[in-house]
Amino acid sequence: MTGAARLYHFPLDPASRQARLALAEKGAAFELVMTPPWEPGGVLGALNPAGLPPVLEHEGQAGAVRICGARPILEYLEEASPEPALLPGGPAERAEAGGLMDWFDGKYEA
Repeated sequence: MTGAARLYHFPLDPASRQARLALAEKGAAFELVMTPPWEPGGVLGALNPAGLPPVLEHEGQAGAVRICGARPILEYLEEASPEPALLPGGPAERAEAGGLMDWFDGKYEA
């Protein structure tokens, strides 16, 4: 992934952890901006209608984008920077990986 990237996150949030891990695995250069979700008048409300982290802002060749939520961020990273791949290539394998991600999300959100 080329261009400037900024990740609004909260360190203890599982979704933020997923986004940070994926960005690091892709070897992307990015700035971390800690944003507590409970902060009144915080930036999250302006960035994400849900008011939750993570939010990725990326200024790339195609222009500026803002992506809210871990799963959309992970999908964006796979499309914007296919190598190294974080997901397997075939549809059945991707479906299995998606099931594991759903399981992970449920366990860590509980």
